[in-house]
Amino acid sequence: TLGSSVTLSCAGTATIGTPTVSWLFTAEIVPDISSWTSLAGGTTGTLVLGNLQKDEGGYYFCQLTDGYGYSLLSRGALVIVTYLESEFADYPVAMTVTNSQSHIRIPCQAPPSNPAATINWYKDGSLIESVENMFQEYKSEDEYGSLIIF
Repeated sequence: TLGSSVTLSCAGTATIGTPTVSWLFTAEIVPDISSWTSLAGGTTGTLVLGNLQKDEGGYYFCQLTDGYGYSLLSRGALVIVTYLESEFADYPVAMTVTNSQSHIRIPCQAPPSNPAATINWYKDGSLIESVENMFQEYKSEDEYGSLIIF
């Protein structure tokens, strides 16, 4: 959750001395490991991510390196930062409807969120699911919101 903390841990042994630990981050898995961001290193296998922000969601990898310089990369730990912003991008407003209109569009677009928020419409306290003369406008596979009445 946005603003929370996460602690990641890894451990391993080396044939010579204590292995050094480094952490790598990538928002998306890409084959070119050199494009990944290198994070804190040392001898401890703990990475604390405090006050999580949206751009910190992604894959974290622990890399252990022994005294000979050989490295071992862990499986990725996926960190998902969830949030729901408080302001709608577009919201319903009062409107006057005349009989000559073929349809009306009541705007509504959910605020930015992760995972994507969904919008439900209610009329007289009941959920509008499938009504002959009403439908929700879809902007993309994951985004819908405005109500169309015709």
